[in-house]
Amino acid sequence: MPKTVLETVQGVIGKYADLPPEKVKADDTIGTGQDIDLDSLDRVEMIMALEDAFDIKIPDEAVKSIKSVQDILDIIQSKQPAPPRV
Repeated sequence: MPKTVLETVQGVIGKYADLPPEKVKADDTIGTGQDIDLDSLDRVEMIMALEDAFDIKIPDEAVKSIKSVQDILDIIQSKQPAPPRV
């Protein structure tokens, strides 16, 4: 069964934050001393892994605006093709 966007994001973030994926929640904040404590190198590597996982490019301006897991989900959703209309 394919993973959802949230499950994939949880897995990637969990890897870099050394957390079980199920502990990563959409409203968690990301950064040094936040809910998800990542230093700048882990943050860059996490973004690159997310880009690879979703085959997207996240612009530097968008990366700078990421404050929470929900911000990442919003960026990924904005990069996904729209579902076909039926």
